[in-house]
Amino acid sequence: YGLHRGHFVRRYPETSRRPLYLLPTFGAFVLAAVVLLVVFVPGTRRPLGLLVGAAAAFSIAAGLWEAVRARRASVALLYPPLLLATYLAYGLAFVRGFTSPSLKRYQRSER
Repeated sequence: YGLHRGHFVRRYPETSRRPLYLLPTFGAFVLAAVVLLVVFVPGTRRPLGLLVGAAAAFSIAAGLWEAVRARRASVALLYPPLLLATYLAYGLAFVRGFTSPSLKRYQRSER
């Protein structure tokens, strides 16, 4: 989804340029900046640790909510890492789609 959304934002801005579509990409860049700051600027560890902790708490709460809603305890364990993975995958694929001059058309291979 991110790949094509990025391509559509670049190619058809009048219908596809919405701030909400940029949120995962912005989040991926913020996460990368946080990691770099924590590694290279020791004074940022505590405040950024609190920020990351708050995000993790939100993700765990969302996982618990979905587990109760789905009536499956395993959802609570799977939700936080999968939420992060899909968020990052969408955000990075969006950049790839936005910067690609064109997307190849996929055709069925004949067997």
